[in-house]
Amino acid sequence: MEVRIRLTDGSFWKDYFMDLLLADGLMVETKAAECLVPAHHGQTLNYLLLTGMQHGLLINFRNHRVEHRFVSTKLTPAKRRQFHTHTSRWKSTDSKAAWLHDRMLRFLNDWGAFLDVSLYRDAMIHFLGGPDLAIGEVDVMSESRLLGTQDLPLVGDNAALSISAVLTNPEEYEFHLSRFLHHTHLDHIHWINLNHHDITFTTLANSSARKSAIFLP
Repeated sequence: MEVRIRLTDGSFWKDYFMDLLLADGLMVETKAAECLVPAHHGQTLNYLLLTGMQHGLLINFRNHRVEHRFVSTKLTPAKRRQFHTHTSRWKSTDSKAAWLHDRMLRFLNDWGAFLDVSLYRDAMIHFLGGPDLAIGEVDVMSESRLLGTQDLPLVGDNAALSISAVLTNPEEYEFHLSRFLHHTHLDHIHWINLNHHDITFTTLANSSARKSAIFLP
């Protein structure tokens, strides 16, 4: 029997559904895929963290030989709330930027870290007014030539929000964010990276000098 897990914060809610919960407290997640992949493991682990459980069983029924893996975690809800914030490069360019910082801390204190990044992103978009108001189409330009558009969560008219869970080499991710920023009209991208216990808040600026000097090949 499917078990619903609902996370809430004020007017925001999001449902997750795990396949089976046995009486002895073992969660079972079933698949019918060519093979089990890391995304299946990550989904099962996310369900464990959401429920505060520590052991689960992932089963794939599609192949002639049933494939299974045990998924475990030592992270308790209390441990997931023991996180460190790094804000030396975060700029409260306006009241909305300060609000982003405070709202993310509220999510982390309420739900803890380590959860699927889409949860925090969806919650932030909800409180920015929902997808219809918070998601905007941003032009990507090379000089005066339009290369394409990108849908992004917007914070005001000239800033965007990026929430990621980059665990290794965040410098490379930042490089690509900065490169993207310099080909848009945006002034800033407020970037929040969730790296397990380390939560980094960074504001990337699009200075006019660099904006006019850097173009895509």
